[in-house]
Amino acid sequence: MPISDAGTFEGRVREFHRLRRSIKKTAGEPVSIQAWGAFFDRLDQPPMYNLNAWTKAVGRIGKGTGKYAYCHRRTACQYLMD
Repeated sequence: MPISDAGTFEGRVREFHRLRRSIKKTAGEPVSIQAWGAFFDRLDQPPMYNLNAWTKAVGRIGKGTGKYAYCHRRTACQYLMD
């Protein structure tokens, strides 16, 4: 099929780029999942506990404007340093 019309050509180019993005996204997802899985497999118990405690401490910070937000921030920072 000849592509002599400029509109047809531009449509094909857009379709090509859309398909390329779709392929990159689809191929990247399993690699990302595999990488995160390997990361968590290498973590032993103390860092995993600290990571969970940090997550909870950050959740307690909330908006960060409360009376005890500074204490929760400091606690979260301590969990990251351990």
